[in-house]
Amino acid sequence: MVGRLLATTVMTLGLLAGGGSAWADAVRVASPDEVRAMVVEGAKVVDIRRADEWRETGVIPGSILLTAIDADGRMVPGFPEALAEAVGPDEPVVVICRSGNRSATVSRMLSENAGFSHVVDAGGGMRAWLGAGQPVAPCASC
Repeated sequence: MVGRLLATTVMTLGLLAGGGSAWADAVRVASPDEVRAMVVEGAKVVDIRRADEWRETGVIPGSILLTAIDADGRMVPGFPEALAEAVGPDEPVVVICRSGNRSATVSRMLSENAGFSHVVDAGGGMRAWLGAGQPVAPCASC
């Protein structure tokens, strides 16, 4: 089941971005301090957690809130399209989740199969971000 979901997601992301790229940059894993510096420099942060998670911890100020995977582990319908509308494939993007598992998977798919060339995985997710004392804001939309 998970394999089929992943394959479908990879194909969908790849089609939206016009196919994969064999020369796409490897996904870089960044510390909270590095993510903060990237945000200051204008990188887009895509928080792929669920609304209940956003409410629980708050969100990185200015982040784009797009749930990628639901509580049952399924890809959220419309996620690939919403992501393609929010972030261009040549824009720097940081992907973050709760602990780094979902963001690692989505970051890898974006880099390897959807043609995104500047993808960064926020290592340790929001747990690491909060543990490092980085700023959060309440989720205004959830």
